[in-house]
This record gives sequence, C-alpha cells and structure tokens, in this order.
Amino acid sequence: MSDSLFAVLAAAVFLFFAFLSFALLIRPRFFFRMFPNPLQTDTPWNRVQVRGVGLVFCLTLLMVLSGVLRGAHGPALLEGFHHNILIALWISVFAAPIISWILWRFSVDFLVRRGHIDPTMEDPAWERGMTLTFWSLLSFIVLIALFLAARGHHPQFKRSSGRSLVSVCAMLHGDVRESAQTLTPASRRV
Repeated sequence: MSDSLFAVLAAAVFLFFAFLSFALLIRPRFFFRMFPNPLQTDTPWNRVQVRGVGLVFCLTLLMVLSGVLRGAHGPALLEGFHHNILIALWISVFAAPIISWILWRFSVDFLVRRGHIDPTMEDPAWERGMTLTFWSLLSFIVLIALFLAARGHHPQFKRSSGRSLVSVCAMLHGDVRESAQTLTPASRRV
C-alpha cells in the first residue's frame, strides 16, 4: 500500500470516528436514529449514557491526534499534552459512568418536579443542558491537560528503545547488526 493511499485511508477513518464521537457527545438522538437498536431504545437515560461514551471517544481521538502531531520527537508541550490526555482517558473510562449516573439522578428529580415522566421525553431545554454539561466537561479536561503540560506537569513514560519486533527477530538471526545510530544490514558491514 502506498503512503499516499494509507494517508487518505487513515484520514477517512479518523474523520469517521470524529463524526461518530461528536454525534455521541452532542446529538445522541441522531446516533439512535442512525443505528436503531431494539435493546437500547431512545430514552433520556440511554442518551445520557451515550454522551459519556462520546466523551471517552473524543478523548481517545484527542490522544491519537496529539500522538500523531507529536511525532517521534515533538515539542515538550505537545508531548506533555499527549501524556496528560492519556491519563484523562484512563480516568474518564471509569469516571464517565459515575458522572452520567450523578447527572441522571439530579436531572430525574428536575424532570419529575416539572411533570415530565414519560420515558421517551423530548425536552429540548434538558437536551441542551446535558449537551452543554458534557461539552463543558470535555473542554475543562482539555484545558487542564494543556495547562498542566505548559507548566511541565505530566507523567514521564519510559520511551521504547526504537526496536520493532521485526528488527529484533532479524538481529537474532544474524541478518542485522545494531549500531549506535541505526540498524544496518549484514551485507553493508565493514
């Protein structure tokens, strides 16, 4: 596969997942219409849960994007942002269901007080409030990760030695000798 074809394919896949992530976060009703599921109907509780999944997907896309932009030796700010988003992603996998439950618990009390007890409730003001809440949470996470990276607060992960599985197998078979700078083929040894 040529590099340009791979780049186009990778960009198309990234854009598809970006569209899906934002649809889950901002418009879960649109997601339920696109992919109807009889086991998970379009109810307010399911829309709140799907927004939590959208938050995790958006953080995953931010992590991938910051990793690609960072490259092998990117700026320290981008590397710190990437590491902080990775930590936020791990936390959000466990915190998103808890946050969704807390939001649902308090919003159900609000809905009962207003008299909306229909399970297929369609209250645009409530939907906007949930969208604003999850969008604000995502923005807060990104701003905190960026602020901490700018201040130099990020975990220092151990870097790989730069060896792939293929090069390690080739070294074991004697086809490649490792030098200080690069891996050189055995035919070019002097």
